[in-house]
Amino acid sequence: MLAHFSELSTWAQSQNYKPVAINQFTNNHADYLLIAYAMARGHTVATMEKSQPGARKRILIPDVCKAMKVNTTDTFGMLRKTGARLILEP
Repeated sequence: MLAHFSELSTWAQSQNYKPVAINQFTNNHADYLLIAYAMARGHTVATMEKSQPGARKRILIPDVCKAMKVNTTDTFGMLRKTGARLILEP
């Protein structure tokens, strides 16, 4: 997983993101750690975020994952695929 931090940082800095967005993403931000973990393990990342390739103020999970060739799904798609059931008891 540690090997992917450099790749993620290099990618973020090579884009047109504002410095504050890069700092928020790379300074122990959960998204940064999650994506590095998914890269290392070949996992799919579930997120409710939508891709915004033109964004500059915030680095979004789907955009990073696309660049890093990490699969993504939305949360509801993940629940359907895994067959999760939510049972509410009265």
